[in-house]
Amino acid sequence: MRALFFGLRRIAGWQQTGGSAFALMLAAVLIGGTAVVSGEGLRLQGQWTGKVQLDSRLPEIPWRVKLDTMVVGEGATRVELVAELPGGEVTLLVSNGDTPGGYTWTLAPQTLAVAALQPVGATFLPELRGVSLAGGLMVSGNGVWVNDLAEGELEFEWRTEKLGWLEYDLELRGLEITGAVKLRNSAVEEVAVNLNWRSATVRGFALGPGRVEIDRQGGAVWAVKRGEASVWGGGVALAPFRYDPAEGKVQTAIVLSEVLADELAKLVPRALASASGKLSGEMVINWSEESGFRPGGGSLAMVDKEGSQVRMAAAPGLLSSRVPSRIETLPQWLGPIAKWAEIENPAHDDLVEIEMGRRAMVVERLEVKFNPDGRGAMRTVRADLVARPVGSPAVKRVSFGINVMGAWEDLVMLTRSKGASITVKP
Repeated sequence: MRALFFGLRRIAGWQQTGGSAFALMLAAVLIGGTAVVSGEGLRLQGQWTGKVQLDSRLPEIPWRVKLDTMVVGEGATRVELVAELPGGEVTLLVSNGDTPGGYTWTLAPQTLAVAALQPVGATFLPELRGVSLAGGLMVSGNGVWVNDLAEGELEFEWRTEKLGWLEYDLELRGLEITGAVKLRNSAVEEVAVNLNWRSATVRGFALGPGRVEIDRQGGAVWAVKRGEASVWGGGVALAPFRYDPAEGKVQTAIVLSEVLADELAKLVPRALASASGKLSGEMVINWSEESGFRPGGGSLAMVDKEGSQVRMAAAPGLLSSRVPSRIETLPQWLGPIAKWAEIENPAHDDLVEIEMGRRAMVVERLEVKFNPDGRGAMRTVRADLVARPVGSPAVKRVSFGINVMGAWEDLVMLTRSKGASITVKP
């Protein structure tokens, strides 16, 4: 590229100094081009082809260069460069007509087939081999080239109906990725990328519409400025964070806002049959290249208590075994008389109704804590519930805790595996 622009500068220099027209004509013919003299001046035209290999791991890329310049006073030089990539052709137009002492470059808007580019990308990122890619990548750009240094902006847009990533059990539908790259002094100065999707599935969890905004300003540090999606009737967001590849680690927080309690109840089907109301809270998460994903502490709390109710999953004896079914009214030494005088315990039957999930309870307090015993402990989640049984004059209030034991990987797959265990204690 530098040699090309050096050559263009030499031609422009000949034009400005009134160089020999015969020498230009001879040069054009020798390199396989044509030279035509008209009333407007001397016009040089030519086309050359070849191949270039940018990396030993990549196949050769065919290229084609067109030269079309008019030598007349302060005439313009116009060059067209075409690279035949696996996904289609990319055309770069260069001219010196509008930029004193330099050149204007334009990357004409064009669309490349993403699926055809995947093998090239997978050469450097093997993880891409497990990604299903489709759709067209639209690219364009413009800028200037002055003193052998490029400045300008490149823009790209990729839309696809579905993207799947087997390694992470991820599927995005209605995906749109847009971005811009700013160049200064022939180096990338800023990068901004926006991702939008209509719906998604991550490790079995369904997400609604979502958006992620990422940028890089100088250096190699990336900033995730925004990350959010609809989930469980509410929303989930990532707290803004920065990622420095030199450090190879990230700390941020997942923030849940007014998610439906019933959706969370589905994650612990052996403890809760149903729940109503909404919860909000957050959980710290850590990631590093060495350790991978490591959740930290955090909590969720009920934010919409008015009318919020829960029903327990059937657990015979969980509550009723702790109270007698009949109440003694006379001393046991009275024998049969004492037995005859016993009365039924009204609370016992109500507790049976509660533990079998046949009686709803109005929530007074529901709090969920993540990693309550610190990182590395076996207890992953603890939920504390205080509730008032509906229509039970005998049982005023019930309190119990739900413990989830096991690794977070097992918790995420709780509804489909037996890697995690749940215990419920009143």
